[in-house]
Amino acid sequence: MLKPAFFCIIAISGAAYSVVNIPMEWIVAVVYLTVSLLGYTPEAAERSIDLSDAVLVLRGLFFLFAVFLAVVMIYRNKFIRYLMALGADITQARSVCCRFASAEYQTNKLEYVVLLMIVLLGAMVRAIYLNDPIRGDEAYTFSQFSNRSLFLGLSQYYTVNNHLLNTFLIHLFVALFGNEEWVIRLPAFVAGICVVPATYVVYRCLYNSSIGLIAAALVGSSSALIEFSVNGRGYSLLCLSFLVLLWAVILARRTDNRLVWITYTLAVVAGCYTLPIMVIPCGMAGVFLLMSIVLKDSQVPQLRIMRHFVGYSGIAGVLLLAMYWPTIIMGGFVEEIAGWTPSRDKWEFFRQLPGRMSLLGAHWTRDWPEGIEYVVFVSAIGSVFLSGKLRGPKTPLLVSVIVVVVVLFLFRPLFYAERFWLFLIPIILGESVAGAAAILIKLKLHRRFRTQKYISGCAMLLAVMLSLSVLQAEGVRYSTDTGTFLGGRAVANYLARAMRAGDVATSSNYSSANLRYYLDKNQVTATLTWDYEDMVKSSRIFLIVNQLYHELPEDLVEDILFSKDGFSQPVKIATFEASDVYVMKSSNAEINAARRREFTPRIEKLITPPTNDK
Repeated sequence: MLKPAFFCIIAISGAAYSVVNIPMEWIVAVVYLTVSLLGYTPEAAERSIDLSDAVLVLRGLFFLFAVFLAVVMIYRNKFIRYLMALGADITQARSVCCRFASAEYQTNKLEYVVLLMIVLLGAMVRAIYLNDPIRGDEAYTFSQFSNRSLFLGLSQYYTVNNHLLNTFLIHLFVALFGNEEWVIRLPAFVAGICVVPATYVVYRCLYNSSIGLIAAALVGSSSALIEFSVNGRGYSLLCLSFLVLLWAVILARRTDNRLVWITYTLAVVAGCYTLPIMVIPCGMAGVFLLMSIVLKDSQVPQLRIMRHFVGYSGIAGVLLLAMYWPTIIMGGFVEEIAGWTPSRDKWEFFRQLPGRMSLLGAHWTRDWPEGIEYVVFVSAIGSVFLSGKLRGPKTPLLVSVIVVVVVLFLFRPLFYAERFWLFLIPIILGESVAGAAAILIKLKLHRRFRTQKYISGCAMLLAVMLSLSVLQAEGVRYSTDTGTFLGGRAVANYLARAMRAGDVATSSNYSSANLRYYLDKNQVTATLTWDYEDMVKSSRIFLIVNQLYHELPEDLVEDILFSKDGFSQPVKIATFEASDVYVMKSSNAEINAARRREFTPRIEKLITPPTNDK
């Protein structure tokens, strides 16, 4: 028993010694090669690279790879047996899936047709907003991370805007299809569409196909999920990862197939690599699995489930360590996560919690008919207290969600932004459908709603009516959660025509990243600034006012520009969708003359050809 472990320690030690002694010149060459070949950089200045950190990143990755090879070589016999068993499990899973799909299609053909229509309807509604003007957060993500080389984009984490898996996918799609708004949103768009059938699969496995179909109809027409399906962030990827994780955990209670646990591992890695808050959904899935073991609600021996759970979770942890290693060394990942400081006054936090939860519930049912949030709430509670009426798990999934959220708030009283809880929407809606079914069974009304045609018709009607309600309310387009600038595209085109040398433009934080994206995309060299020194040296200041945030032009500049620096009051010169453009002109001739004297030597220096006299 000690022989393989002994050789493993020797191999790891040798790998560490070899990696540490790799010549510095080789690693520096790899750093520069990676930066130059794996992408391109925008005209904006790149964040500086600490070469010593880059070398440490590559040394660490080389070491982990060497350890992996050493372990595989030492335990190669077990590894080969595992691969052979995995092949058998894949063959078995494929056979079972084919038989199940054939039988299901014959007996539930109408249900699958309706599911396909619900998915297509959800895709059509999302496609309406796919090419809307870019929003602030996704514009910042693209310009600061996705538009750089992969080495920089995946190693810098100075802000939580960098959803790493999303950054990688955007970089890939932009390289393939070009820099367009719909391309930047393509990863979120595809994931958002996949969330709809994934919800059906999860709740079909938990309860039955009727609950899964209605849950999919609600998820497909959710305004909040639609918004982040057309927003180039990682929240839709997080939702999809969570649903795939739940599906794997549900199947792990029924079968010992290795493919299920590999799916579990990949879902954990994909979700956590997208957003670190995936640890919360992972905790919910883990608590659900633990409750199933304790209550003996599984068809697989409990010890075997626990062994697989610990083993594959450990593999996921090692993979995530390797994937996050560049950000830990170079990008400030630890500092950024540690910066999420909880509230010091727990009593004040819990006093405000009911109001915040109410706002969160309203956000989840936004743009739906008024009062529907109360129906969802009552039905979700019914799924907890009437779970015995359904042929589902002994402990509802919602109980696991509540346990994890309560523990989180007790030990870390921090209420994250509403979009951070987006992954809970499919669960809340699915559990509310299950609760409504349990209530009907309790009232002995379920026999009227048992036919497949009735359930399919209700699901389709719900999807159509709620989707129309979302489209009519326009909450997706006018949401101000992530920096909406509806006139951004038109304003950038106007500035490209109106601005001259010596002019500057300024805007609020809600519009600056959007405007910078369009200016860079159109290769406009206009100066966009918040700096007072840049403004006071300019001839004209263009003020970009975003009406969605109730801005005033006077709020965008210093008062001293009016009183001492000789600038006129802002005058509106153009109006676009929810946006206004104002201009302030410098009326101080002395300031303009001084500015010209200051910049003339610089210009002459730039245009004077070099001489060879030495």
